[in-house]
Amino acid sequence: MKKVQIALFSLLALAAFTVGCGDSKLPVFKQMAFLSNRTSTPQTPVFLMNVDGSNVTPVPVTGEDVYSPSVSADLKTLAFTSDGNVWVSDAAGSTQTQLTTTGENYEAKLSPDGTSIVMDQWDSTPSNYDIWVMKNDGTGALNLTTSLTNSTTGCYSGSFSADSKKIVFSCYTEASTSIYTINPDGTGLATIYTQNDYCDTPVFSPDGKQIFFVSFGVPAPNGHKRALPAIRRFRGAGIKANDATTYGVVSINSDGSNLSTLVVGAYETEILNNSLYYTLYNTDLETSQIFMSNLDGSNAVALTDGTSYSYLGTSTD
Repeated sequence: MKKVQIALFSLLALAAFTVGCGDSKLPVFKQMAFLSNRTSTPQTPVFLMNVDGSNVTPVPVTGEDVYSPSVSADLKTLAFTSDGNVWVSDAAGSTQTQLTTTGENYEAKLSPDGTSIVMDQWDSTPSNYDIWVMKNDGTGALNLTTSLTNSTTGCYSGSFSADSKKIVFSCYTEASTSIYTINPDGTGLATIYTQNDYCDTPVFSPDGKQIFFVSFGVPAPNGHKRALPAIRRFRGAGIKANDATTYGVVSINSDGSNLSTLVVGAYETEILNNSLYYTLYNTDLETSQIFMSNLDGSNAVALTDGTSYSYLGTSTD
């Protein structure tokens, strides 16, 4: 009888441990990558910092027009674009490898487990952008959006789920933008949400039950002045916010329902662990700052002080 009681207690304890811990398989980020024009030694546009904004470290990188830096959770791999090509390096920047040579790759994003990279690539046949995925050594490149893109439809801004098993991205037409999800092998394409206004930088919540993105259809508060920083690059179909709207971070459920506005004025976003990160343009300081908040946008804190231009570098607009 005692053996049965002991065995039952052990099973209950294990069940309680599993429920209490949640999905322990998801990677935990300790640092994040960002771009800044701050002075550093060596001088570089790419930096790493702890996810709470502390311990900022410069990462020397190769080339010009450096953009979209991202780092794996284990800090073994850093990915970024430079001169329209995808590069990877270690977190210190000491070993750098160029993965593409077309000069037409943008907004590269490393999977949290560090094994794969999703990116935009210009396709001259439809004269538009496709979403591609490849391994972190540049092999196995696969076009995920051949069934979507044409001369008036382009796809951009891909991002992996926390478990690296799914990709979310946006596509624009002349009249609207849509958010899609797909498996990294090209199966399971699904349309999640469509709106008349531009959408950018879609990302999954840690549990995959929500998608966060920047919408240009956010109602503007009274007296709000919309600022478009010069560093932002727009390659879309001309879809812009009207005078009654601005941009901001919103969320939807993974079935496209329950649209909620979280942060007005943020023009790019990222989710690491259980926190929301975004960039705001400070019109008083005339510079951009990176903020961190809860997933519902509450308890926001600035991670950069506004003395230099600092931003996530994920926005396509």
